[in-house]
Amino acid sequence: MRVVDVLAVFGGAQVVVTGLLAFAGKAWLNLALAKQRARVEAELESLRAEASANNLKLQHFLDRRLHVHVAQFDKELRVYEQTWATLIDVVKAVAQLRPVLDHFDPAQTEDERKSARLSRLGEAAQRYLDQVNKERPFYATEVYKSLQELAKIVRVEAVEYQYGDASKLGSYWEKALGNAEAIRAKVDEICETIRGRIDGISAA
Repeated sequence: MRVVDVLAVFGGAQVVVTGLLAFAGKAWLNLALAKQRARVEAELESLRAEASANNLKLQHFLDRRLHVHVAQFDKELRVYEQTWATLIDVVKAVAQLRPVLDHFDPAQTEDERKSARLSRLGEAAQRYLDQVNKERPFYATEVYKSLQELAKIVRVEAVEYQYGDASKLGSYWEKALGNAEAIRAKVDEICETIRGRIDGISAA
């Protein structure tokens, strides 16, 4: 059978043209899809690279923040430990100014006794103030404020002891007890403020 006869059987040239167009259309569609796929994959790869770079930057930022946070926590904790030690020395020295059950050398005059006790307190207070002021940038604001307030109360007690008259029993001991209570309350406040600060830093 001749080709012409075959074409006649299947609809002639129209069938051939239609078949060729269908084949060409499919080939063109496949090529277009391949190009589109390549373009999308290139864009995805670019996005992956950008996301990876952003993740590295973010990780670097977080690592740096964590390092600063840990360093700050360690430094602040050491400062509080050192300050607390000097604070306790001050509280002890204040308590020895005019204890309720007093023991002293009878050979000492009252002025000598006062001078010795005030000198002991002065040395402890100076260590305390040196510590507080030296480390001031590393204290939380509320902690520093409480530490300074304690120093003021201690100063009041020292002045009242130095110039107070023990023979005036009522007012002398009333002031002593009032100052002792104020100091105790302030020390408790400082303790709780420091504890709250440490809890806040460790939870951040």
